[in-house]
Amino acid sequence: DESIIARHFQSIEYYNSYLATHRPRAIDYIGRALDFLTVRNYTEAETDASRAIAMTPDQALPYLIRAQARYGNFREMTLNPSFSPENDALTRAGLRRKVLDDAVDDLDKVIELSPRTAVAWYNKGNYLIDAEEFNAAIDCFTKAIELKPDMGEAYYNRGYLHLRAGRKALGVADLSKAGEYGIVPAYNLIKRINP
Repeated sequence: DESIIARHFQSIEYYNSYLATHRPRAIDYIGRALDFLTVRNYTEAETDASRAIAMTPDQALPYLIRAQARYGNFREMTLNPSFSPENDALTRAGLRRKVLDDAVDDLDKVIELSPRTAVAWYNKGNYLIDAEEFNAAIDCFTKAIELKPDMGEAYYNRGYLHLRAGRKALGVADLSKAGEYGIVPAYNLIKRINP
């Protein structure tokens, strides 16, 4: 709501003031990047995450934040064609793909630094869906489930992809599991395919 958003803007102002008067630390850039993500200023979130990465290149969190910021920009570019200054549709498509590829690269770095981070595998699966790399996305969701067996969202997405590929039994099994873990729309999808 408005009060929560206002607090994030206040936090951004605090970090602005702090960074103007103190020696910057990676944690300050990470904090401000998270605020920028929350208020959907993905460009500034990416910039701050990049600053944190420059200071602490062996830490997974700034890469995870930057991936999310890049993906936010990708979604903005996809949903709002005027977001990109490029007028040519092919150029815009190439730019969107580059932004998405950069986000996947960041998640690969998170996985390299912290291979047991289930959310990195889950996010990578989602990004690969947008890249239309469905089998690779299924592999990512499978890894996320291996690391966090109660991740209902990963079951849901993997189940949906199985259905899309014509593997109904696998899809229904995953959707049922997603429903058990609280993803209620999974039951609605099962009902639609099994009238």
